Amino acid sequence: MTAAPDRVSPRAYVTLAILVLLNIVSFLDRQVISLLVDPIKAELGINDFQLSLLQGLAFAIFYGLCSIPLGWAVDRYSRRWIIYVGVTGWSIATLGCGLARNFTQMFVARMGVGIGEAALSPAAYSMLPDLFPPRRLNMATGVLATGAAIGTGVALAVGGMIVIWSQQAGDIVLPVIGTVSAWRLVFLIAGAVGVALAFLIFLAPATHRHAPAIQAASETDPGYGRWLRDHTAYLGTLSSAVALWGAFAYGLAAWEPALLSRVFGLPTGEIGITLGMIQLVTGVVGYVFGGWLIDRMMEAGVRDPHYRYLIYGGFIVVAAGSLGILFASSAAMAYLMIGILHLVMPFTASYVGHLQMSVPARYRGRTIALVMLVMTVTATTIGPMTVAFFTDYVFGAPDRVGHSIAATAALFVPASMLLLVLGLPASRRAAAESEIL
Repeated sequence: MTAAPDRVSPRAYVTLAILVLLNIVSFLDRQVISLLVDPIKAELGINDFQLSLLQGLAFAIFYGLCSIPLGWAVDRYSRRWIIYVGVTGWSIATLGCGLARNFTQMFVARMGVGIGEAALSPAAYSMLPDLFPPRRLNMATGVLATGAAIGTGVALAVGGMIVIWSQQAGDIVLPVIGTVSAWRLVFLIAGAVGVALAFLIFLAPATHRHAPAIQAASETDPGYGRWLRDHTAYLGTLSSAVALWGAFAYGLAAWEPALLSRVFGLPTGEIGITLGMIQLVTGVVGYVFGGWLIDRMMEAGVRDPHYRYLIYGGFIVVAAGSLGILFASSAAMAYLMIGILHLVMPFTASYVGHLQMSVPARYRGRTIALVMLVMTVTATTIGPMTVAFFTDYVFGAPDRVGHSIAATAALFVPASMLLLVLGLPASRRAAAESEIL
């Protein structure tokens, strides 16, 4: 792989800050819909299951179509331009969400938002090994991944404040557009912010380079297809494990506001602000601590640090996500369980960190894209849909959404842990072939 120098330059930290900011915008645009479930349902006349399609499947379709081609492009062309076009594209699609007048229009707009993860993540995570040495790489990956926690937290908190303000101000009249409801204004503001910030990526250095060693290797190796076949067990178990882990994470994120409003009767604005602050703090700590701990475990010679972090953390996630949520008797207890989950669940530093260190540099962009494709399409689709399915067709009542979240945790997380254990031999072989692990 193309290794970064041992010393980290100031420009590397500036680049990391820019990537974090754009990652925040990505998750803000994608997750803000979770706070606006009930007003969207009321205005568009849809049910929980249709809403879950907007949260998951609509996003996953466009992500799936773009992920592999963009991962291929990341290995060959300017990562900065790929990121710029992606950020601008998903932000325009978010504006479209705010203008949608029916389910079909909203579904198409949410498909467009999927380009965000498809363009940004492979390019951003592929840049890090060229900027940071191995001993700092997992920490840098964890910091970049904090964009998910910050973006989701900001989406909920700012969205909640906008909802409260709009309820007090009444109808909102915008130039050209006319009168809009509160939930539409949230989408319009989120989209406009993304369009305005996309150009910042050009302040980052052009990290992609065809080093002579990589060019020589690409001329003599048997090709990417052969490498994939040789590592099918590694990539198959890892991508399946993180897909199931992510399914619960996305299911929880999509329906936790509904849990607090339906079960405990809390107003939407209050939920957004409180839940946003909780996720902002616990999520950032979880992502950064995870990367830091994996780096420390590697320095101490602990075997399989990336996998161990998820396997051990899974026991806490199952306890808090199933028993904790199911038996929460007050809003305060529910908030506590949600905070624990967002502290322990961050998994990006674990699986992306292992890929960064185990995949040849010439294949890194498309391999990260491939694993993220499996994870994101599976998780964003089956996570919210499974919770909605349990609520509508198993428990049969909107206020039993807590039971649905608990059932989803009990179903997906243990299966993820088992796949990680089964995949250890293949992951060790892939790591042994790299220059780092």
